[in-house]
Amino acid sequence: MLVGAPHRSADGDRRRREVAARRLRPRHAQSTAPWLYALAPVFLQWLPFYRLPAQTQPSSTGGGALLRGTVVSTSGAAIPGADVWLIALGRRAETDSGGVFRLEDLGPGPTVVQIRRLGYLVRRDTLTLPAEGVLVRRYVLDAQLAQLDTIRTVSEPNRYMSPALQSFESRRRSNAGGHFISDSLLRRNETSSLPSVIAARIPGVSFVHHAGASVLISTRKQCRGPAFRSCPAGPDCYVSVYMDGVPIYLPQAADQGGAPPDIRRILVSDLAGVEFYAGGASAPIGLHSNDNGCGTVWLWTREK
Repeated sequence: MLVGAPHRSADGDRRRREVAARRLRPRHAQSTAPWLYALAPVFLQWLPFYRLPAQTQPSSTGGGALLRGTVVSTSGAAIPGADVWLIALGRRAETDSGGVFRLEDLGPGPTVVQIRRLGYLVRRDTLTLPAEGVLVRRYVLDAQLAQLDTIRTVSEPNRYMSPALQSFESRRRSNAGGHFISDSLLRRNETSSLPSVIAARIPGVSFVHHAGASVLISTRKQCRGPAFRSCPAGPDCYVSVYMDGVPIYLPQAADQGGAPPDIRRILVSDLAGVEFYAGGASAPIGLHSNDNGCGTVWLWTREK
């Protein structure tokens, strides 16, 4: 060891290295780092109010529910060209080559969907549409077998294959009660609206505008329920509506906020018969309805 040389300890070397490192650190790092730490609580406080764009699947609908699905035969083969009809909403779609259909922007609530295709039996389903979201259905249609006459008779042949239309025709010819609009009369008025056809030929009913819709209402009484009941909000004795035996609207639906269907949306060209009963007492067996004394109209669709 040289005489007069300074003593260099391990602690001294460590302090000299720290000083040299601080001199080499960029000035902006030395000045901004404390500010970042000081502002960190502020950033964290506001962070919950900031949201990145949601990574969701884009939707092509503008709102409401989406009903989509497929229509197939009993063998599982796709049925193209099938007519999918939401009766109360007046919305229709036709299946593509893959048997797929799609109906968008549908209002919420219970409704009836009818699926038909030439050569197949008609299929109906009751479903409840959500306020928004997607509802998926798969419908299987049974093939309609052709019935050939084996005996020639002198009486008028049966025009209909559907038991429902056969029963309608039997009631119409029996004159046992009710008011009827036949298939031939409907065919002569295909360019007219259904409200005008019904109002001109069925007494005891009329049409009023309700929430932008043309709805069927009784003219025999103003309020549904007991005869002494008052209806300060206006007449509410809406007629019950059935389509091919399936209820489209019942007065009880009004208690749950349900609205009567817009009859204008139903095309005359889709119907083979209309019958109306003013009350349960006049309705035949099998057609009784709890209509609160407002009457019931039964609509029967054509065989296509």
